[in-house]
Amino acid sequence: MALTSKLISELTESDLKYQKFNVFLDKGDVAQVHILLVNPQEYVVSPVRSKPTKRISNKRLYEFVNNKHSTGERLSEKLKQFLPLQKVSRVMSKNSDCVYGINGSFFMYYEDLKTEYFTPCAKKSFYGDPIGWFRKDGIDYSFPYLHRKALIVYEDGSIDLKHVSLLDGKLKDTNRNKIIEIDHNHTRDNLSKTVCFYKGRSAVTNIIKYRFSIVGNSITSVNEKGVGNKKIKIPNNGFVVSSPKSYNLKVGDKFEFILNDSTKKVRHAVSTGPTLINNQEFETNEVWEKEDFIDLAPKTLTKDINKYPCARTAIFTLTDNNFGFIVAEGAPTSGLTLRQLALVSKSIVPELNNCVYLDGGGCSTICKREGRTINLLNFPSGVSNQGIVGTRLGNESYIGYSLLVSKK
Repeated sequence: MALTSKLISELTESDLKYQKFNVFLDKGDVAQVHILLVNPQEYVVSPVRSKPTKRISNKRLYEFVNNKHSTGERLSEKLKQFLPLQKVSRVMSKNSDCVYGINGSFFMYYEDLKTEYFTPCAKKSFYGDPIGWFRKDGIDYSFPYLHRKALIVYEDGSIDLKHVSLLDGKLKDTNRNKIIEIDHNHTRDNLSKTVCFYKGRSAVTNIIKYRFSIVGNSITSVNEKGVGNKKIKIPNNGFVVSSPKSYNLKVGDKFEFILNDSTKKVRHAVSTGPTLINNQEFETNEVWEKEDFIDLAPKTLTKDINKYPCARTAIFTLTDNNFGFIVAEGAPTSGLTLRQLALVSKSIVPELNNCVYLDGGGCSTICKREGRTINLLNFPSGVSNQGIVGTRLGNESYIGYSLLVSKK
C-alpha cells in the first residue's frame, strides 16, 4: 500500500517533538495521526494507575456492577467515580511534572467481572487492573503470566520493547527470599515440572493438584501438599501454579519478578501488545498467534490485522534508542487497522525499529500540558468500549492507567 503524508503542524520543545499529519490511504481515505518523539536522555515515561474519585465498599460496588449486568445498561457517571478509572487529563492534573499523557494498554473492565472478584481473597482485583505485568518504581503489582510484549523502563530512562512471560524470569518471595521458577505454561500432564495456568490458553478452568494461586502480587490460596481433591478456579486476572515442590507459602505472601537476562534495573514495566514491527520487520498473523491478547482485548483486535479501522495508539523505539508514540484518529477520519497503523508508523518515521500496540477506540488519548491547562490533542472514538469506559464521542474515556512523559 503506497502512502503519502502531509505535515499539518509541528511543535519542538527541548528534546520533545510533536507532529500532526494527514495520511492519504487507498480509495481516497484520509487518516490523521499524532507523533510524539522523545529523547530518553532528557525525558522519562512512567505508568500511573488510575484511582477512584470516591471510595465505596466492595459489597456496594458489586451491587452497582451486578445491576448493570442484569439491565445491560451502560456505566453511569455515578458508578465511574467509584472505580479505579480516570481520564488521562485527570491523571496529569495530579502529576504536575509531566508534559504529555498517553493512554496505556488493556485493563479489566466490567464485562470481565464475575462474583469471584469480590471474594475476600481477590477483593482488590477488579475494574481497571492492568492485564499482565505492571511495575511502578521498582514494585510489582502484577506479573507477566501472559506471553505478551512488555514496555520496560530502566533506571537510566532508556526503554525496551520485548516479549516477557514468567518463563523469562523467576518469582522471589519478598519476605523470605524464596525463589520460584516456572518451567512451562499449560503443560497439563507434566507433573514433574512447575507449571503456570491462566485463563485464555488453558484447556481447564479448575486445577486440583495446585500449590498456590496469585492475584496481583500476592498469594490468594495455598494447597501446600499439592494433593487431594480440593479444586482452585483460575482467577481472571491471575494464575495458578502446580508444582512437585513444596514452598511453605501462606496466603498474603508477596512476590517480585526478576528478569533472567536484565543487566539493568527495571524501574517500570507494563505488558502490552500485540507487536506491529519487530526489528524493522512487519509482523504477520502467524507471529501474532504466539501472543496472548485475543481473549483479553475488545473486538477491534482480532487475528485478522486488516479489520476494524478505528482510533489506535502505539509506542515505538528508534534505531538511535530514542522512542515515541503514534496516536491515530478514528471518526470523523477513516481510522486505521493494525496493519495500516504499522505501515503508517514506518512511513512517517523511517528510522523506527520496534512498534507495539497499546490500545484503541475511545481509549486512544494524547494530552499536553499548557501552563495550568491540560489540552486533549486528539479525538477519541471507537465502538469497542463506548459505553463501557467511554463517554461521548470525541471526549476522553475513563481508563485503567496512563503513560506520562516527564522531564528528568
